[in-house]
Amino acid sequence: MINSREKGKRGEREACEALQHVTGIPWMRTAQASGKHTADVMPVDFTLHLHVEVKRCKRGMAWVELRLNREPFLMMGDLFVSRLATLPRLIDCTMLATKGKRARKVEGWMRQAVRDCKYIAVPIVLFRQDDCEWCIAWDMKDDDRVMQEFRKCAAFVTPEG
Repeated sequence: MINSREKGKRGEREACEALQHVTGIPWMRTAQASGKHTADVMPVDFTLHLHVEVKRCKRGMAWVELRLNREPFLMMGDLFVSRLATLPRLIDCTMLATKGKRARKVEGWMRQAVRDCKYIAVPIVLFRQDDCEWCIAWDMKDDDRVMQEFRKCAAFVTPEG
């Protein structure tokens, strides 16, 4: 039997590594030490007003992965979704999102992030299915704020090519 608590910890550690690779700044798990309504991960010694909810799942998100193979930037209901590795290309660009079907599971995770952040920070969801890449989701209405926060990363790593 899989210990979901341990899987969550591993997912948060992996998310920190993925975020560091993309942003160029170190991230750490909050380990819920600060209380119940805190982000799962946050930057070390750097202020970003993002509330990052991290989710790993065994199955159920393969269709998102397949869709992101064809289209790098999706609009799913009221959410924007892309691979985390694609995020640097979305900053300061005019790429239009391709409309896709709603991702109800991701919408539920976003509701949790919104509830937990108490409007102090911009809620985002970092998620991945086992054996897939990390994806990021944020509410369309928060698009400018999300991009503004990621622009603060002076060492924002741009993809090759």
